[in-house]
Amino acid sequence: MRKFIFLASMVGVSIMLFACGHKTEKPLRDDPYDRTMDVAKDAVYYNRLKQAEVNYTKAFDLALGHDDRNSINNSGYNLATVQLALNKIDDAESTLYKTRQELYIRGQNDSKQLDLLQGVCLYKKGLYQKAIAFIKLASTSEDQDIKQRSVFLMGFLSYQLQDISTLQYCINQLEADKTTQDKNNLSAKADVTELKSLYSLSVGDYQKALSQAQQVEAVRRQQKDYRAMLRDLLLQAKIYLTLHQSQEAARCYLRAGETAKHMSNTGLAEFYFNQALLYSESYTMNQFARTKLQDLQKSKSVQ
Repeated sequence: MRKFIFLASMVGVSIMLFACGHKTEKPLRDDPYDRTMDVAKDAVYYNRLKQAEVNYTKAFDLALGHDDRNSINNSGYNLATVQLALNKIDDAESTLYKTRQELYIRGQNDSKQLDLLQGVCLYKKGLYQKAIAFIKLASTSEDQDIKQRSVFLMGFLSYQLQDISTLQYCINQLEADKTTQDKNNLSAKADVTELKSLYSLSVGDYQKALSQAQQVEAVRRQQKDYRAMLRDLLLQAKIYLTLHQSQEAARCYLRAGETAKHMSNTGLAEFYFNQALLYSESYTMNQFARTKLQDLQKSKSVQ
């Protein structure tokens, strides 16, 4: 069985979970399923999500033909994840349903990683309480990656629901985790610091929240986790607006727009550039935002 996990990523008020994964045992042969999964993984790495969707669909069909329960679970999980990243929520839910059906036929009644994605689907539909119920189920997983990701998402959702006690609980859980205690695991430490920033924001310690968000942003950039970095830029923009520093918020939105554009999400890029235009207080910043919007429109017309 092979499994690889991408970090969760929330953009604005939505979660976009990249979780395509497998822990690797060296294959005994050059298997078509393994090759197809590798091609899909590379497509995700290069942000070719539509290509990844095609290859994960093919991998899922191969897994069915091989009657391999683990491969069905992982390829279905990966396919649904990419569909979520493409904002195909209904398709992702359909994939999760089909994957659960195929696992049930083969004697497996539950899958914590599928519970995690089900929670994300519900969150993106605005059904927060139902979402957190599934994510809590996923947090009981024996798979350390799934458990850690679930606790992080539970904390993020708790912030959205202003459930400060659960947010603090999630911070404590992650801090106690051996993965977080590993000084070399910068991503895990950044997850904890991001939740701490949300906690600081919730209790009105805005300067501390800003400092923590900036620390996380630097780590995300270093780790080349640009989706998470985008999330942290948006968090900073929110904090700056709370502090009535609109100009600084506009700077964050301009930077977020460029990152979204880099990820080929022109819709989000346009939204963030417009937010920068809305909050810019100087003529120079206003012109920067207008120029970026014009350049974006030109690039869209060429495509």
